[in-house]
Amino acid sequence: MLKPFLPHLQRLLRFLGNWFKISAERRRSIYVEVKTGSDPRLNYYLLLLLSALITTFGMIADSPAVVIGAMLVCPLMTPIFGIALSLVEGDTSLLKSALLAELGGIVLVILAAFLIGISPFSFEMTHEILNNTSPTLLDLFVAALAGFAVCMATIDERLSPSLPGIAVSISLTPPLTACGLCFAFGAYEGGMGALILFMANFLTMLFVAGLTFMAAGFIPGSFSMHKMDFARRFGPALISMIVLVCFLTHAMVRLIEEKNLVAEVRRTFQQELTDVQNLEIRDITLDRSQDGKEWNVLVVIDAPREPSPFHLREVENRLQTRLHCPINVFVQTRITRNVSASQDKLIRFYRSADGIEKVNRPGKDVQILNVAGQIVRERIEQLPGMQVTDIELRRLPNGRKVIYTTLQGAIRPFPGGIKRIEEKIQSALKDRSLRLVARYIESYDVASDGINVEGLMPDTTTRNTPAEHLQQRAMTEIRRLASLSPQAVKAGLVEGRWIIVAEISGSAVMTSSQARTIQNALQSGVTQKVVFMAFSKAEAMVSGEPLE
Repeated sequence: MLKPFLPHLQRLLRFLGNWFKISAERRRSIYVEVKTGSDPRLNYYLLLLLSALITTFGMIADSPAVVIGAMLVCPLMTPIFGIALSLVEGDTSLLKSALLAELGGIVLVILAAFLIGISPFSFEMTHEILNNTSPTLLDLFVAALAGFAVCMATIDERLSPSLPGIAVSISLTPPLTACGLCFAFGAYEGGMGALILFMANFLTMLFVAGLTFMAAGFIPGSFSMHKMDFARRFGPALISMIVLVCFLTHAMVRLIEEKNLVAEVRRTFQQELTDVQNLEIRDITLDRSQDGKEWNVLVVIDAPREPSPFHLREVENRLQTRLHCPINVFVQTRITRNVSASQDKLIRFYRSADGIEKVNRPGKDVQILNVAGQIVRERIEQLPGMQVTDIELRRLPNGRKVIYTTLQGAIRPFPGGIKRIEEKIQSALKDRSLRLVARYIESYDVASDGINVEGLMPDTTTRNTPAEHLQQRAMTEIRRLASLSPQAVKAGLVEGRWIIVAEISGSAVMTSSQARTIQNALQSGVTQKVVFMAFSKAEAMVSGEPLE
């Protein structure tokens, strides 16, 4: 099976041999270093155990820095060089000790992580664990390049100082640790994925190290005399690596498919949900059914309201048409609202790759909602007890855009006020075709003694303040009307105007002319505009017997 590759391999080794020209003394020194590092002594296992524990706690804490630090003290790489060198030179003694050190190290790391994982402490899956459970062909390429760099640093004395930095790029302890933790958590599929990642790195490094050692002249005699020996020694490792390459290629194709699906889901959401103000997609999670024919998609979004089932059905239909497979879409919405002092400042911020804050102005529909929402809130929420609970943009069959807003409070909006807000929106957006429609939900704050007038105003009053003075004057003016009695009065300065709200009872309901008379009386001596409003109710005493 390997015969067709041997001539090409021979040419590659001759090319590398011209590059790696080292003395016999240096080869002897490397052999001694590798053999010493491949000896499974107590110090070797102790250092490996420390590396495994550091890696395990780093993964549990989800700390990449700790995991990288543990990789610097991991001695698993030297026995791999020992196995490669023993296969090149036919050294049975070195092969046995290196295999014992490597296999013992693998079992030790997995067992240490497993024992920590089943401890009574509450541990959860972290990104550092998950990153080591999904190997792809890219991991194989990284292992090959890193393995070649480590071999160069080992052979060439001038590059030896950079060996610790290069060793960090070779992932040996992390996948074994992730394997042990996954087995402890009952995630057997993830544990097998981590073990496959380690085997891919191990076989790739073994093959690259063997080629490098042969190119450096470690093989006795000429290469042409030992073709069959090479095939016999490295054949099983090469065949195993070819099998892993096929598996990892399949995994990489699947990963690319998932990336494309995520991009398509993101693009479809942005196209179909243009009427949702300030929608931001935070996360997209994919889950394929066991038969591989159906996708479940969970999308986490930030938005001021939930998207309707109708819109989600449109998203599903669009995705199924584009991707030609059944897709179920689930949305998790985090309710958020963007507010600024001026509607002109409602723009999105994001951090670019060069670290500079830049702005990205939203699309036309989102801009309409931003401006309209800001204007509606400015006009409505300055009224006592009123709030804007929702605002959305709809497009009528004739193409006309209508802004629907939901208002809640104790003061019913009148068409004239809605008309003024609509005109202000049209002026700000320079679009006279826009319509504003308000839904009104009547609500009161009710206390044990009636309507909670105190809750309608900001608590800005203290003793002997202008607000308290206006409250006293309002109560006096109300009492002058023989049929009415004030139950509670609250005054507050809102947007440069004094708003006075009163709860009144009596034998008749207060009329508009009476309220206007009281407002004019309160305006006297006050520079700011005064607005008087009242909750008025009629009360009467009724008895079954005539009153004497």
